[in-house]
Amino acid sequence: MMMNENHNLERLWQQQTVQKIDIEKIERQFKTQKWKHRGYILIDFGALIPIIFALVLKYNELGQLAFFLLMGLAVICALFAGYLAYLRRYAAFTRVSQTNEYLKTLKKQMRNNVLIARLTRHSSWVSYVVLLLFYGILYLNNQLETKSWQHWATVLLIVGLILTGFYIWASKREKRFRAEAERLDLLTSKNEK
Repeated sequence: MMMNENHNLERLWQQQTVQKIDIEKIERQFKTQKWKHRGYILIDFGALIPIIFALVLKYNELGQLAFFLLMGLAVICALFAGYLAYLRRYAAFTRVSQTNEYLKTLKKQMRNNVLIARLTRHSSWVSYVVLLLFYGILYLNNQLETKSWQHWATVLLIVGLILTGFYIWASKREKRFRAEAERLDLLTSKNEK
């Protein structure tokens, strides 16, 4: 009886389909991510250009308070861009030659992509709050022209709409990356057994 059960289990086990890993697809995905993440790093640091532009070229037009607020914002943005570059390190800078290394690196980067998307999502609403605080502090210190309140209201409205779209985009990316990471974990765990 026991021998028959073992034989049936063995036959059932052998009939199961094994999902194979498409090595070429993983390699292509890894290389695509490498160039995407390098581009994202450039964009992240490129976002500092308007702040630097304001600090350097508009120095005479800025009040001392606005200058120091922008300087603090530049430091925070540079640190955030540096952290995002650190999270992108697996895809952007890793050199691998073996399939199992591609797979391990891709899994690490997928997990980091979820975190990057989450940070991006939250940075959208935090950016808006910071912008409101920036203008609020300048206004309370009489360093913002009240004649142009319509201009500032329009700027805040447009930026709010853009950042809302950014929030939605980042939310979708977070869900997609989480699903991809789970699918890759599931696929690799099946093939490791």
